[in-house]
Amino acid sequence: MATLRSLLANPVDGTVAASAFENFLPAGEAWVWQANCWTCNQGSYQEICCMAWVVEAGKTDVTFEIWGGGGGGAGSCCCMSGPGGGSGSYSRKQITATAGDRYCMQLAQATDCAAATTGCRGCTTWVVGNGLSNFCAEGGASGTSYCFPSCCFSMCTCGTQAVAYGGDVNKEGVRSCWWFICCDNQCYNKRFQAYPAGLVNENGGVALTGQRGNNYVDFESCIAASYIGFAQMQNQYVPGLGGGTGMTRGGCCSCGIPGRPGLVKITYK
Repeated sequence: MATLRSLLANPVDGTVAASAFENFLPAGEAWVWQANCWTCNQGSYQEICCMAWVVEAGKTDVTFEIWGGGGGGAGSCCCMSGPGGGSGSYSRKQITATAGDRYCMQLAQATDCAAATTGCRGCTTWVVGNGLSNFCAEGGASGTSYCFPSCCFSMCTCGTQAVAYGGDVNKEGVRSCWWFICCDNQCYNKRFQAYPAGLVNENGGVALTGQRGNNYVDFESCIAASYIGFAQMQNQYVPGLGGGTGMTRGGCCSCGIPGRPGLVKITYK
């Protein structure tokens, strides 16, 4: 079975030729994605990732699927945590194309990791070309962090959720949630990590993990991602997965987990 690492292409001129994928994907399918693309420099995202795909001779029926990037989790200090970033949105569009048509695309990058109590907004994926109009998938909402409450407390990602446009199918992003000391002690704290529509079901959802304290955020996000097919901090990232908000106590600080990059999937015949 092909992995995202084996499928990764790095063409010099930015054009993704369908033939470049023929040894790894089923005939008539191409993917564009980027793994482990994030920095810890506050206030700036990675350089924009632009590519193009050209329709082969004899191919006219093309379907584009796009996922926006996940929203980044918030940072935390002292005794804080909260809901992580929301998932990216999803859109699918089927068109009739002509051989030689060129489709330019921008792939949503991962967010920065945030030290602030509000995480980074997820990035947008878009494709432009013949038969497409305003075809884009926004990135997920930012995660947030709060001082620990003294009683049972739960909440989900605030802010406007990611919206998709221009497709035959358009699905909003999903909210991540946080559940704190609602069963007498913190061993029952829960993180509901959002993943987008179009991956394993029609509408997306959340992966449920425990949340226990310092230094568990990366581990818990990896566990959440494994429930839906891939490891979150490896090259087999889950497209559009929201990043977890840090959880700290006792005077230390933690950055939030970056929201994962988006994905473009092209099916043609």
